[in-house]
Amino acid sequence: MKPLSLSGLIMMLSFFLTVKLPCKAEQIIVTLDDPGTLSQKISPDKKFQITDLKVNGSLNGIDIRFIREMAGSDYYGNETDGKLAALDLGNVNIIGGDPYYMNESQALMYIAVSDKIGPYMFYACKSLQTIVLPSGITAVEDGYSFIDCPGLISVSIDPANQYYKAVDGVLYNKEGTELTYFPTGKSGHYPVANGVDRIAARAFAGCKGLTGVTIPNSVREIEESAFMECYALASITIPDNVQTVGKTAFSMCFSLASVTIGAGVSSIGEEAFSMCSELESLTVSESNAAYKSVNDVLFNKQGTVLLCFPGKKAGNYVIPEGVEEIATYAFASNTGLVSVIMPQSVTSVGNAAFWGCSDLNSVTMGNGVSTIGQYVFGYCNNLQRIEMGEGNVSYKSIDGVLFNKSGTELTLFPTGRTEYVIPDGTLSVGMSAFAYAQHLLSVTIPDGLHTIYSGAFLYCSNLSKIYSVPSTPPVCNGYLQFMGIDLSTCVLYVPKGELNTYKTTAGWNIFQNIEEYNFSGTDKISADGIYEVARYNTLGQRLKEKTVKGINILQMSDGTTRKIFIP
Repeated sequence: MKPLSLSGLIMMLSFFLTVKLPCKAEQIIVTLDDPGTLSQKISPDKKFQITDLKVNGSLNGIDIRFIREMAGSDYYGNETDGKLAALDLGNVNIIGGDPYYMNESQALMYIAVSDKIGPYMFYACKSLQTIVLPSGITAVEDGYSFIDCPGLISVSIDPANQYYKAVDGVLYNKEGTELTYFPTGKSGHYPVANGVDRIAARAFAGCKGLTGVTIPNSVREIEESAFMECYALASITIPDNVQTVGKTAFSMCFSLASVTIGAGVSSIGEEAFSMCSELESLTVSESNAAYKSVNDVLFNKQGTVLLCFPGKKAGNYVIPEGVEEIATYAFASNTGLVSVIMPQSVTSVGNAAFWGCSDLNSVTMGNGVSTIGQYVFGYCNNLQRIEMGEGNVSYKSIDGVLFNKSGTELTLFPTGRTEYVIPDGTLSVGMSAFAYAQHLLSVTIPDGLHTIYSGAFLYCSNLSKIYSVPSTPPVCNGYLQFMGIDLSTCVLYVPKGELNTYKTTAGWNIFQNIEEYNFSGTDKISADGIYEVARYNTLGQRLKEKTVKGINILQMSDGTTRKIFIP
């Protein structure tokens, strides 16, 4: 090796003098004589700077709240400037009785329970990377305890704990028969330890870096939401010895392309593979006695229930004769399905069955349909028509819109349409009838309509014009009829002389822009859905008022123009 020159030696020395080499952060140790006093032990100027903390003694919900703030999440789950990465609670006792987290949207308060890791205890602690659990805990109560901790890579516990053990940063029950929690910050492929009988509820939930998992033959049960929101999980093989796959077990695994279901699976919960938008291959062992797959579509063995239609399966689909039920979220998040035809045998369509089918254009239902769930076509932004068999005794289709058989209640609106005039004779708008119709720009409510049920226009986020013809405002029966509409831009047009009536009526008084409109004569919206969109004088100047004397030129919604004379 050639010896360094003097200049080279000087440069090297300069490098080591100027470059700060990484070193382990100093651990701060705090001992609590009384629970609830952690905030008195750590000064405000250090609170968000400490990266490594060890706590001794007894702590309660107030202390946990303080630790949450240090680790990046406050009492309400809002992000803080906290940088706490390593937390050692090995020598603490949890004292129950005080709250540590508040879910405002659900009005739920989570209170510490003695010697237990409670639900949402470390929710959204984004800086947290490692945690040592209290040595005396008796239970990790809920898989949501560490949800949305994207940096958490290791959970450990004293080997003397009677209930749990940690293996390579993963939490198991003491016997090693249950995988309890897999840190959400871990990534790559993980082989579940042989001997595990049960993968606990939400054990892997939210592990966005998990690319694969090997499930051993010892596993009998995959519990509810066990792998939910594992965005990078590409494939899964459920071995023959597995008997139960819980509700939403693999829901929202957006990269999941293939699923193989073994011979022993006898129970698959609702939405187990829902919203897996990249799913192409879904195969069931021919020896399975409870389920089957036909062209990668999952059915029960009898073929009476359609459970899951792969998210990447494209084109037109005719549901096989004999299917009686389309399960909840069965087609949800499919990106290539264009049309669906249901046989006469189908009687029930589950909640959100076609949720988010972005290319779905038309649906034809058979005469047997008697039950339709909520939000069936939510976010189906290209859906133009819902057809119903003429012999159906419960429903009928009017110009591609679904009504009850008598035509008095609008039941389900195709969410891809932009404008709609509800026909005369309609007395009510059903629950969630227009919900999630994000392309809807304007709707006209006819005279005589007296009731609008809960969530009727829920999250019609682009709805900008509502023409309400009745002098007496329709009753808003229930709640959230107009939730998700931008009330600052949406204009509610009401009959002349009824402005104050609408402004003081429950459900309608939330609108910020209410204008009077002459629904009789020249302003009347036609039954064919053609209505005035703008008005001009003979000089081509747009008129703001609709009572300007002389010739008015009306621009109609179908692109035509009309001339009227106002004396």
